[in-house]
Amino acid sequence: MSLRFSINEKCTSCMACVRVCPVEAIAVAGNQLRIDPTACIECGLCVPSCYHDAINVVGDIDQCVESIEQDRALLILPNEISVFFFPATPEQILNACFEIGFRTVYFEAIGDELVAAEYLRLWNDGGYRSWLRSTSPVVVNYCRTRAPELLPFLAPVVTPAVALARHIRSIESEDTDIVYSGFGAPGANGTKDELDICISFEELETLLTDRGAKPLEQPQTLFRLTPDRRRHLSLSGGLPRQILEEQRQTSRTFRKERDLKALPALARALLEEGTPLGFVDILPFEGNLGHPAFGPGDD
Repeated sequence: MSLRFSINEKCTSCMACVRVCPVEAIAVAGNQLRIDPTACIECGLCVPSCYHDAINVVGDIDQCVESIEQDRALLILPNEISVFFFPATPEQILNACFEIGFRTVYFEAIGDELVAAEYLRLWNDGGYRSWLRSTSPVVVNYCRTRAPELLPFLAPVVTPAVALARHIRSIESEDTDIVYSGFGAPGANGTKDELDICISFEELETLLTDRGAKPLEQPQTLFRLTPDRRRHLSLSGGLPRQILEEQRQTSRTFRKERDLKALPALARALLEEGTPLGFVDILPFEGNLGHPAFGPGDD
């Protein structure tokens, strides 16, 4: 379950989105452009490249409303939600979500903790081998579509959202729908069974506003208790603090990369040159705050 990127009638066929797409997911037929949903990895690079506001990013808002009305909806919010709704506090955001009918709200930080524990297990098992960080759905989907030779090197760890969804399934009743709100895919392609509904931040904001539950108008104290979201093992995104404390940015056992363009070079090093790289902290951008669909960093 994920968001859907599409091109609307404002498109002028300037080809800016075609030039930035790393997986050639935008089909060109004459003067018409179309995003192929089977090829799109939801990296979001097309959104800021378009100066005509011709890229739509939509989720399953109708299905979400129906789930709320049936008292089935549980919500997962990524850590960046506080930035999107600033200056509203996390408590005000939670209260607004409760007011419109979400049964429970979980912060993705819980999933970060679950994922960090798995990475620590791999790290502490020892052995000098190459692992690629697998907590970014964009990286995983890129490898599946453009660099399948890297799939054996992806760490056997799911994304924080998927890890949290599995945890929720184990403790909540079966008659629940897990809703994820964010900018991109909560899990890699093929993990649709883990989450039921996905909506964008803008759709969540519209839903809260239409139902008279604007976060800034909510009290600062919580209506009800929520699952603990304190961190013990992880940083945002699921990387363990211990690894960063033990390792430099680049060493024999750890290296940091921030761009999909690094993946072909990593493939050459691993497959052609046989170079062991240790743990590769690879992300398409610097965390979800760097997601192109989030807007300019200065904003």
